[in-house]
Amino acid sequence: MRCISRTGGDSVTPKRLSPLVEGVPSSNGASDSSLSMKRIKFGEEKIPESEFEGGNGTSMAWGPQNQDEEEEEEEEDQSSTDSDNTEVRGSTGSRRYTISDSTIFKYCLGNLTERSLIMKEITNNAGDEEVSEFADQVSLYSGCSHHGYQIKMARKLIAEGTNAWILISRNYQNVHWDNVVIEIEEHFMRIAKCSSRSLTHQDFELLRRICGCYDYITQENFEKMWCWLFPVATSISRGLINGMWRSCSPKWIEGFVTKEEAEHSLQSQEPGTFILRFPTSRSWPHPDAGSLVVTYVGRDFVIRHRLLAVDHICDSSERYTDAKPLQDMLLAEPELSRLGR
Repeated sequence: MRCISRTGGDSVTPKRLSPLVEGVPSSNGASDSSLSMKRIKFGEEKIPESEFEGGNGTSMAWGPQNQDEEEEEEEEDQSSTDSDNTEVRGSTGSRRYTISDSTIFKYCLGNLTERSLIMKEITNNAGDEEVSEFADQVSLYSGCSHHGYQIKMARKLIAEGTNAWILISRNYQNVHWDNVVIEIEEHFMRIAKCSSRSLTHQDFELLRRICGCYDYITQENFEKMWCWLFPVATSISRGLINGMWRSCSPKWIEGFVTKEEAEHSLQSQEPGTFILRFPTSRSWPHPDAGSLVVTYVGRDFVIRHRLLAVDHICDSSERYTDAKPLQDMLLAEPELSRLGR
């Protein structure tokens, strides 16, 4: 288990760390790209405001490009001789989509909206191998392996989001929220690989707030919600978290709650009391989308928040059978002693 302070401030760093904890300051996610999955990175929950445009979440046009746009791009590709050209023709005449260095650096330096638009273009044109190579390059140059997770899930996120909206909207631009919740829950439970725990009314209310809608939802509203929900469901589908999500007694992971609701629930609690939640401030393609946050009462009775990023969580096949349960790793932390609520 590692402790990462994302701002390096002393006010949120425990004064005494256990032998398994190492302080590693970072401003852009995890700087260590080791493939070890037996560690937890424990960092402060704070995102620079510059990461966001237009409020919480990311919205993007998922629909395929029209034919005129494709023809224009093809003409530009054929006439371009610049080194940034992203398509090259092989000796057999086949075309392989390659990604320029400038695109890699634009992704590393861009905000969430810019990154999502880059990923839309890449997933529309590149194969899985090219996407994987792009993920590795971004992780290398940014120093944050978590970027790679978001890039590799992009194709599935966009495809399933597009199909979900088609089913939900039935070609209507506005859909009543009551007609959306059933479809959202079905998609969530399938992706999360958990049919035993349904979403609650409180969960849906938070999703509605992330959407930014009231009685009716548009495609833009849906996309904002999907960019938050899909990474969460993907995290839940994996081995170390899936069992904790299924557990109702004790309830290791709260449903979808805000930072303020979590803080309110811990008022007047003893030091070391904590709850686990998914932060509403992190949506795809933020590198920490789908991560857990530990909200806990410190020794000085101040409520603190720590981002929990488990590297390479084993999937449902349980490839890493010697992995400690996540709840055991949490309770081994000196700042955490008992589950709240």
